[in-house]
Amino acid sequence: MTIIDRAAEIIKKGGVVIFPTETLYGLGTNALNQDAIKRIFEIKNRSIQKVLPVIIGDISQLKMLVNRTDNMPLDLILDKFWPGPLSILFSGKTNLPKGVVNKEGYVCIRLTSHPIARDLCLCSGYPLVATSANFSGKPSPRWFDEIDKGLLSKVDMAINLYPQPSGMKPSTIVKFVGYKTIQIIRQGAISLDDLKKVGLDIK
Repeated sequence: MTIIDRAAEIIKKGGVVIFPTETLYGLGTNALNQDAIKRIFEIKNRSIQKVLPVIIGDISQLKMLVNRTDNMPLDLILDKFWPGPLSILFSGKTNLPKGVVNKEGYVCIRLTSHPIARDLCLCSGYPLVATSANFSGKPSPRWFDEIDKGLLSKVDMAINLYPQPSGMKPSTIVKFVGYKTIQIIRQGAISLDDLKKVGLDIK
């Protein structure tokens, strides 16, 4: 059994794993498991009001989280930005766990470009919560050696494999307020110019 297989089995059972993403090291679990998500908040000492972002390993996993995508140019997103560090606020399904859906009913999702994060999603069969692997208020780790040892002691498994995260800015977060009109929630790895160049209007 490979390291990825072992980690996927832990995730299937509601466990928590640290793994590299395309930007930083992530702390993750099954995004559809309420008890597992609660544990993430407890490990990080994070306020339940600060919802957790979600990654998918393939576009087919999007349907596990959202009801519709016809209110945005999804083909354009897939062609230009996904997989990659662009997170989008989607209207989430009504049965999603607390902690991944904000008070307006939106869930923050990106199609990850990191092979390990992707394989964890696909091998476990679930979208994953992927929040930074740090205690709330502490620096986000770019390298495995930067992860707090106290945090490492609280998880079920930590993956230290290449490729390492890029260490660049976190993902850019956008919300579609029109078919090709977006609101910037957080500026990050994808620049405003990158978004404008493909014909998206920024409100």
